[in-house]
Amino acid sequence: MTETGKIYKVVINNEYIYIGSTNSSLISRLAWHLNTKKGTLYDYFKNSCDNIETIHIDLIKIVSTSSLKEQENYEIMEHKKIGNGKCLNKNKSYTGMTKQQYNRYYYNKSKMLAKQL
Repeated sequence: MTETGKIYKVVINNEYIYIGSTNSSLISRLAWHLNTKKGTLYDYFKNSCDNIETIHIDLIKIVSTSSLKEQENYEIMEHKKIGNGKCLNKNKSYTGMTKQQYNRYYYNKSKMLAKQL
């Protein structure tokens, strides 16, 4: 049986989003973001705590662990395209791929998705 992980989206005030991936439960992962004193999401919480009214976490999709980081990066790129600067992710998720491999992966992925439409 293939091991799976989750791609998730944290939504703050129905406006700002953060994309991540985990092998844990979504509640555990959100608690980690709220309590760990490092990372993009923690920095946002710390600097904006007086203005946060709602936080929720949504499952985007379940994927094999072997493609977890690649799928996370794909979702980050897609949300940055349509997010009008509201995506809080500053960096790509680490994949172990070179920049050339990464760009080729997403170029081919975009071509495959376009053919399906």
